[in-house]
Amino acid sequence: MEAEVYKLSTGLWTTVYSKAINCKVDINHTSVYLNGAIHWVSQSKNEDGEITNSLLVFDLIYETISEMGLPRVVMNQYGKLESWVEKFVLDLNGGISDAIGFTRNENFLVVQYPGSLLSYDTESREFKDLDIHGRSEFFFLSKYDESLVLLDGSCGATADTSIASESEKATELQPELGQTSRD
Repeated sequence: MEAEVYKLSTGLWTTVYSKAINCKVDINHTSVYLNGAIHWVSQSKNEDGEITNSLLVFDLIYETISEMGLPRVVMNQYGKLESWVEKFVLDLNGGISDAIGFTRNENFLVVQYPGSLLSYDTESREFKDLDIHGRSEFFFLSKYDESLVLLDGSCGATADTSIASESEKATELQPELGQTSRD
């Protein structure tokens, strides 16, 4: 198992390896970002040859790849398998094709076939059509953090305007034409 990471701070790609994990991930299914990590449902064969599901976890902070058990209910404490409890049951009848994730206000986003985005209120247990339509495989939910970092657009490196090129520095040090410098 490996992941490639691009760092804006260096402008370089690095590869993260994990030889201890042997599972398959369907990249056509949605990933979920939670607690600084990206999660995918993965499949692997156990010692008896049975296929089991788990979560493949790529920690973006520590740049590690790991597996997490996938119990039948929702987790109360992140990473603690015994803390999972059932919070609600979502009836997937009625053409629900994909689960996208939770919003800030803890509504659950789902895609209804053939491509309508719905919000499920876990308190009232009602769906609301958000009037957003498209191909179901193109809906995704991602965390967004505002930033004042500017990118130069060519390779994704930061464009720090406080750092001038050597030729710009030399030009600034030369007096303008027609002026003399005085000591």
